[in-house]
Amino acid sequence: SSSAVKQVLKLIRRAFPFQSVMNHPKRVCLYNHLGLCPCPPMFDSPELKKEYRKNIRNVIRVLEGKSKTIIKELEVERDIASAREEYEIALEEQDRKSVV
Repeated sequence: SSSAVKQVLKLIRRAFPFQSVMNHPKRVCLYNHLGLCPCPPMFDSPELKKEYRKNIRNVIRVLEGKSKTIIKELEVERDIASAREEYEIALEEQDRKSVV
């Protein structure tokens, strides 16, 4: 049903932010303020583009049913971030893992 699809996309967006419209306005939107959408001004950096592509790949993998591999990757990234003492990043990875 369409309501189930919308609910799944809403949950996925919390873990892996993505744009939901093709012609996004050139300004920052409400979803960006909520941390759910990387707006076009955010794509000026190659690092942010790389992170966005990774998010899209993860969204596709979740929809294909490969969530176990994503969870393992998020755990590895969390462990690396905590070893570097980047605890905020480790917490983000842990939160993403709980959503997937």
